[in-house]
Amino acid sequence: MESVNSGTLDLVSLINNVINLPAFMKSRLKTVLLEMDGKGYGQVKRIKGQYEEEGIALRFLTTPADPFAPPGRIFVTLKNDYPPELWSTPTRRLALSHFLLSKISTINQKEIAIQRPSSAVLKRNSASIGSLIELRFDYHIPARGRRILGRKAVSLFDSMLLVVERYRYHNLNELEKRVLISLEESLEDQEELREKLREEGYACFIANGSKLVKNVDIVPFDAPERLKVSFKLKHREVEGLAIKKGKLVVITGANYHGKSTLLEAMGVAHYLFEPGDGREFVKSPEQLVFANKENRRAVKGVDISSFIHSLPDKQDTSSFTTVEASGSTSQAACIAETLEAGEAGMLIDEDDSAVNLLIKDNRLKHLIPDEIEPIIPLLDTVRDMVKRYGITVILVIGALGEFSEIAEIIIMMRNFRVEDRTEELQSFKGRVEVELEPEIAREIPPEIKSKLDEIKATMREEHLPFNPVKRRRPAEDFTCRGKRKVIGMEEIRVEEKKTDLRGDMQKILMEKGQINALADAVQYAGRYMDGRRSLQEIATMVVEDVEKNGLDVIGSKLRNYSGFTMWQLIYCLNRLVFFL
Repeated sequence: MESVNSGTLDLVSLINNVINLPAFMKSRLKTVLLEMDGKGYGQVKRIKGQYEEEGIALRFLTTPADPFAPPGRIFVTLKNDYPPELWSTPTRRLALSHFLLSKISTINQKEIAIQRPSSAVLKRNSASIGSLIELRFDYHIPARGRRILGRKAVSLFDSMLLVVERYRYHNLNELEKRVLISLEESLEDQEELREKLREEGYACFIANGSKLVKNVDIVPFDAPERLKVSFKLKHREVEGLAIKKGKLVVITGANYHGKSTLLEAMGVAHYLFEPGDGREFVKSPEQLVFANKENRRAVKGVDISSFIHSLPDKQDTSSFTTVEASGSTSQAACIAETLEAGEAGMLIDEDDSAVNLLIKDNRLKHLIPDEIEPIIPLLDTVRDMVKRYGITVILVIGALGEFSEIAEIIIMMRNFRVEDRTEELQSFKGRVEVELEPEIAREIPPEIKSKLDEIKATMREEHLPFNPVKRRRPAEDFTCRGKRKVIGMEEIRVEEKKTDLRGDMQKILMEKGQINALADAVQYAGRYMDGRRSLQEIATMVVEDVEKNGLDVIGSKLRNYSGFTMWQLIYCLNRLVFFL
């Protein structure tokens, strides 16, 4: 399948291919740039304003203070000559903006760049599609030391304009036109699949032929027969593995055979992907949320009493607060926050979990009396949690086989191939020998073994009730105002108070623009905190504002934003130390 970058040219080839395009830089902008040649960098502010170049408008909103300062911002606007049917719906406008950014960003240079998209197709504020197309670039004026290189600046902006002109519709080649149509049709099918999953009560779907890791040559996905479902979409038919909502699912198998790979693909199944990524038809109607341990994360007032009923310092676990949570308390908080937010699905990986929160074996139950053990293992409460909240829970298990006895669906990964082992593994709960060393099991008389099997078969039918999680309501004096800073993909700071994103968020972030947007969305959320609204209600209001007014509503037109989910915003607010 042709990817969005099929047919993309490098800068030299691009310029060689635009010899029939009109010459640019004839206007006042060229004159201003040449007049600045050799002058001090302070002269750069002269270019602020609007210019017209062969039907393309350039608006310089800001100018960089010096060669090492943050870049300036240019808005480039031109008439949309793409046929109306290629941008007649929100989905097609989204596809066209992704297509243009993918193409134009391939010529990004040190001095000028536009937002480079990932393979996820997200709303972005750097390209807007309507009767006009608006593109937003960051730039620096070339300089030697603090002296402006005006002639180089002319060449720089001329190259930018040539690239913009190159990707007008009438300049596209046939391959590029096919790529755009393929992208639009794929996104329409992905959105239709998502809606069908929602209507038919499915939590997740993985299409046959999917590649679960981008750019890695692994075995294409192939669903086992019992779990196979097919959907007829507008442009194609897809078949694959489907998981119903409200199920407890275990993914097991040997180490390095693809368990976590499958789980992580499910964790990004709420995104739309461009053709060629491999995960286009790995879909969930709502986001499936990772809920693993995050040592030393901040926690504020979270009800973890269903997992930990007491702590040595006598702290109330129905309103647990700390700046440095342990493995078990951090994971308990992650699970509780997922339930509090009303999320539809939860993903847990044994390798990333606090094992003492998941399970306690019989030996330790004999050694440590219940009255002094503060932790209530998830194994004992997860079934009631699933039933009470209607949530889908998917666990990757490599060593804790007890979960297979309570799971409704058991998937086994073998060399990245999927097998349905539900009936086989569930049968173990009626066989006592699986709990014993083989040589001991062989010595048990048949009549005793039969009685033990009867007892064991009923043991996992009993489970502990799961208490409802309390909803928190941030106080109206909570403030997110102040200077904000984004550090890589891992941290947001507001007035030196930080939100650490080094946990599960790293598995679901696709590009830097999402972090930029989340940093400003955290501050924007403060306006809705009145002591009465829950975190879920606040995050919903922010997301609704973005849907209605676009990403710019949360902050500044000077930053590159990419779309984020309600859960991602809640995740950031839950970890904001300022919140404590």
